[in-house]
Amino acid sequence: MILVGISFFVIYFILTAYQKVGKSVPPQIKISDGENPLTTPKDFESAVKTFLEKTKWQS
Repeated sequence: MILVGISFFVIYFILTAYQKVGKSVPPQIKISDGENPLTTPKDFESAVKTFLEKTKWQS
């Protein structure tokens, strides 16, 4: 039973440290030139246009 309690605290402290390190390092997201960011289209036509651009659909 003592080992269960020790394991709990070890896992808790490891996860707490991991969470603090994760918050301190901001994610670096780069959008290549010519690509559209992920935004929600306002209407059906813009949704189709965005889909065709993202998939590079050839007509």
